[in-house]
Amino acid sequence: MLNLIEYNKDNKYKSGIYCITNIVDNRIYIGSTQCFKRRFSEHLKSLTDNTHNNPHLQKFINKYGIDSIKFYILEITDLDNLLIKEQYYLDNYISFNKDFNICKIAGIPPNYNRQFTENDIKYIAELYNSGKSCCQIADLLFNNRNKRKIISDIIRGESYSEYKELFNYRKYSQIGRVCSQETKDKIGNANKGNPNIGGKGKERNSNGKLDNNIVLYIRNNPDHISQSKLALKFNISKSLVKDIQKLRTYKKVK
Repeated sequence: MLNLIEYNKDNKYKSGIYCITNIVDNRIYIGSTQCFKRRFSEHLKSLTDNTHNNPHLQKFINKYGIDSIKFYILEITDLDNLLIKEQYYLDNYISFNKDFNICKIAGIPPNYNRQFTENDIKYIAELYNSGKSCCQIADLLFNNRNKRKIISDIIRGESYSEYKELFNYRKYSQIGRVCSQETKDKIGNANKGNPNIGGKGKERNSNGKLDNNIVLYIRNNPDHISQSKLALKFNISKSLVKDIQKLRTYKKVK
């Protein structure tokens, strides 16, 4: 059970951990700040302007109004312990499938533009080296698997390259993988009727050598048609479309 401290003139300029509650349901939001007054004012302004970076909280305010929430202080602490204390409250009092908080690491906002600290990178390395995938780490940190590229770039050394040695990078490959007959049947059934896949896919009638105008159209793609639709349009494989666009074939056509 959280110990909620009333926000007042005696503590409004102090630093620590705060909580946003509401009068509709049991959902809460927990955060940390160097100054309660300034942070609460920032929350109120962005929520009122419909620009808050937390979509769950913003959606709630849009539906029930700004008067449906109230700010409380959970703990007053010094600046050096802010993130440690916030992490404690996130770990012990927040349900990321229910409450308003999105990010599971203290100090990383929902817009993900924050620069990662050395401790952040080490934590990501610890998760990855223990067998977690990029998707799993993104889900754990951000509650959003679509942010897996952020993790992947760190692991590959494309960002924060100075920490690349912390990661035991493992390149996933399907070579040598043995599939059960059940899996093969599922793949085959899923691919039936797909003209862009060989094997059990729909049989394609070859057009032979492509006309230069078609090659140029595919390469320049003036109508911005997807590779799959280009393949269907000209009755060729998607891989051939890609090879044409990447100048791996029909190189002399200009």
